[in-house]
Amino acid sequence: MSSSNNGRGGHDDRPPISLDDYRYELPRGLVAQEPAAERGGSRLMVVRKIAAEIVSTVFGRLEDHLPEGALIVLNDAMVTPARLIGTREDGGRAELLILDPPLDSEPGEVDRWCLARPGRRLARGTKLRFEGGPGETVLRAVVVDAEPGGPKKLVRFSFPKRPLAVLDELGRPPLPPYIKRPADKNDLERYQTVYASSPGAVAAPTAGLHFTGERLNALEKTRPLAKVTLRVGAGTFAPLTETQLREKKLHEEYVEIPEKTADAVIRAKKENRPVLAVGTTTARALEWASQGGQIEPKSGLCSLFITPGHRFDAVDCLLTNFHLPGSSLMLLVGALLGRDLLMSAYRRAVAEEYRFYSYGDAMLVLP
Repeated sequence: MSSSNNGRGGHDDRPPISLDDYRYELPRGLVAQEPAAERGGSRLMVVRKIAAEIVSTVFGRLEDHLPEGALIVLNDAMVTPARLIGTREDGGRAELLILDPPLDSEPGEVDRWCLARPGRRLARGTKLRFEGGPGETVLRAVVVDAEPGGPKKLVRFSFPKRPLAVLDELGRPPLPPYIKRPADKNDLERYQTVYASSPGAVAAPTAGLHFTGERLNALEKTRPLAKVTLRVGAGTFAPLTETQLREKKLHEEYVEIPEKTADAVIRAKKENRPVLAVGTTTARALEWASQGGQIEPKSGLCSLFITPGHRFDAVDCLLTNFHLPGSSLMLLVGALLGRDLLMSAYRRAVAEEYRFYSYGDAMLVLP
């Protein structure tokens, strides 16, 4: 076991990193507001760590750059339409994002913490009503508590039928805050991977948005595929602070690693085949289950914060999008690639006008 700071404790005599080390200037016009015209029609930047090589290509040429025999691991989390827009009892507008959508509940009352707007108009006792149109389901709710000085409200929902069915009917896709437009019907399809099957996420594992069903079928003929579940939470968009970085504290997200996937990773390692994580969420899940050097099937809340100095036990390669400056996702990619090469890649992406963030272009990180 290395003595470096790998997220598992131990002495580290390297100088501390700062979030400023992972910031960059991004023109507002490069933040993708819409998905590519066709799924899989994005650009792709390939970055090879050892060769310090950066290549610009298109996602349609992904297979040209994938290592032979690589195990490709996907996050099958399904985005739940957990954003609700309704009215307060005084007739004003109210918007909620349910942070932990109820998955197994029966009809009836369910309490959930939500991000709420306008927060100052949603005091304790405020009654809310959500409906899709004449004759459609009506969802009623009341604010029962509030986070002191924060945007979160504890809301008691009265679901007339199973909560997931109500959210599928009344909810909207919870697009990230940097997409400055209302969600539309196209987002119901495009802000969801084609292999999504495990409900409960309130943000998409966006690296997977590039894959079509046809592309995955073609890949599976030459390379094995496996899946994990990480229910991506709204915390992935929350600003990261220097205190969090110093204390190594990050938001928790539910993770499930099936036995079949753990076995596939172990087999790939024994056969010296690389493991490719599709997305930072998949990488976080695999590394969480691999703490101690050997991956295990497990489930639970993951708070692992991967920062430079982390020793990767499971992940060798990463397919990802381009992330917000100074974010935990930037730090994760920097931990795998190295800061200097990462920042060079981002500067080139800006210069070549790649599209950034959830609906943007992709980066493939290779050894």
